This record gives sequence, structure tokens and C-alpha cells, in this order.
Amino acid sequence: MRFDLVNVALATTVVVLVIQAFQFIGVIQSVVILFLLAIILATALEPLVLFFHRVGVRRGVSVLLIYVVVVAVLTVFTVILVNAIITQIGELLVALPRLTISLILMADSLPSGVLRDSAIALVAGLNAAKLHEEVNSLLTSNTLSGLLFATVGILRTVFALVTVLVLAYFWIAERLTIRRLILSLIGSASRDRARAVWENVELKLGQWARGQLLLMLIIGVLAGVGYSVLGLPYALLLGVWAALTEIIPLFGPYLGALPAVLVALAQSPTLALAVVGYAVVVNLIEGNYLVPRIMQQTVGLSPLTVILALLAGGDLYGVLGALLAVPVAAGIQAAIQELILTRPQAAETPPAAESPSDRVA
Repeated sequence: MRFDLVNVALATTVVVLVIQAFQFIGVIQSVVILFLLAIILATALEPLVLFFHRVGVRRGVSVLLIYVVVVAVLTVFTVILVNAIITQIGELLVALPRLTISLILMADSLPSGVLRDSAIALVAGLNAAKLHEEVNSLLTSNTLSGLLFATVGILRTVFALVTVLVLAYFWIAERLTIRRLILSLIGSASRDRARAVWENVELKLGQWARGQLLLMLIIGVLAGVGYSVLGLPYALLLGVWAALTEIIPLFGPYLGALPAVLVALAQSPTLALAVVGYAVVVNLIEGNYLVPRIMQQTVGLSPLTVILALLAGGDLYGVLGALLAVPVAAGIQAAIQELILTRPQAAETPPAAESPSDRVA
């Protein structure tokens, strides 16, 4: 891949600004992370809100209608799939020690050398027996501390989810008022460009969020159906895992396929080869067909920018920071492209002849 000076400078600027943004919000990180999640959710829902608005429904009522539909869909999903997923999680926890022993025996049967030693160390490092014991102890604990731990965790998750939904509702309902207030603080000479930056960042964030959700759904269905056809145990659970890891840039497809390969390897080498082959096919479809078509409207972040943003976000705020680093970087890059990369074109146009379409990238 050829990197010219402009691309390198752009990638470096985006990453530096991502780091500065995360450091700036460090004091109130929990609130800001929830707010960022709410904005991303709001931008993803904006096309539906505009659809309802065109038929005469107010923005606030539109959001409530969308929430009702989402809750209904999630309820149906819960009734149909969650019980099966919980059952498979329990079965997998019970089978973890047996699967680990199978993998160790298989690794031990390899010819002596570095490959055999590495395989044994890798499988032993999984420490499935200890994981099973800890999780089972947590799930079956009747102690006050165990109950409090589980209750606090559930309440915090529910509170965070409700907070994101409420913030997204008010952001969508009051978005135009908020934008007018902020733009009124900017000089009239720069107001049009600031409005263009705002709209471009929102557009890219919404496209990224909708594209990611669609990719997660497609990959999850492909993985679950494919594993089931191959006869792989826990196919539904592994499909859900593949869908969740799809949100991780670059490394997600590999993390999503790894548990499936290990489970298949514990059954038989033939099944493992079949699962590896199917995972490769799915990843090729994802990388060469789905991503270019689904994400073609989003900001194109270079692999260098993605990796550095992931490292910066992960180092500052852990897993959630790493996941949010990519949309934050996409929004910052969209703003830079609007502010800087389009400036020479705007400068060549005489001010008297400038039109609104010329000011929007």
C-alpha cells in the first residue's frame, strides 16, 4: 500500500487528536462515554426519525415509536433465542474441562518439537477447569457477597442502557435546537463551514453505526447457520460470539472464529479443518464483498489509523475505549476532511460566487 505525505499526516493528526480527546474527558469519562454511545445511537436512528417526520410525526414521538419497535423486536429475540443461548452457555461450561483435556491430548500427540510444546502451552494457558470452577461458583453462590456482586452488575448495566436511551432521545428531539445554539456562538463568516462539519460528522457516525450493526447481523447468521450445518456443538452461541466480535476492527473476524476452531478441534481434526475452511470463506466474503459495499459511504480510515486509535483508546479506557476509538477517529477525520482538505477548493472560488453546495464536501 502506498502512503503519500498527506495520508501519513492525516493519520498522525487523527490519532493525536483522538488521544487528546480521551485525555480531555478523563475526569468525567463514564458520563462522556455514555454520551458518545447515545450520540452514535442517535445518528444511527436519524434516517428513521426523518422518515416519520416527513409523514407528520414530531421528532420526539418518532423516537418513542422507534423505541417501542426495538423493544418489541428484542422481546421476540429474547423469547426465541436467549433461553437457547443460556442453555448452550451452561453446557459449554460443563464441557470445558473435557474439551481442554481433548485438546491437550491432541497437542501431546504431535511430533516432539517447538510446535508440540507451543500447542500444549497454549491449551494449558486456557485453564478451562479453573474458569469453569469460578463461573460455576459465581452462578451458584448463595452468599451475600455473591448476590450483591451479581445484583450491582445487573443494575449498573441496566442503568447504563437506560441512560444511553434517554440521552439519545433528548439528543434527537433537541438536536436542531442544540445545533442552532452552538452555531450562534460562531462568527457568521465561519458558520456555514461549521454547519457543514457538524452535518458531515453526524452523517459519517450514523453510516458507521448502521453499517456495523448490519455487518454484525450478517456475520452472526452466516456463522451460526454454517456451524450448525457442519455439526459443530454450541453453533448458536458461537454465532452470537462471531457477531459480537465483528465490531472489533481488523482483528474481530479472527477472534470470532477462534473459539469455533478450538471446539471443533476438540471433536476431531476433520471438523476443525472444515470449520477453518468455512471461517476463511466467511472472512473473504466479509472483507471483499460485504465491507466495501456496506461501509462504502463511511469515512475510510487507514489500517494504521485504526490500529493506533485502538491502542490509544484501549490504553486509556480499556475495551470500551478501544471500541469507541474507531467511531471517534472517524468523526475527527470527517471534520478534518471538511475543514482542511476541502479548503484549497473553496479558496479557488471567489466569495461572491460561492453557493451552499460549494461549501459542503
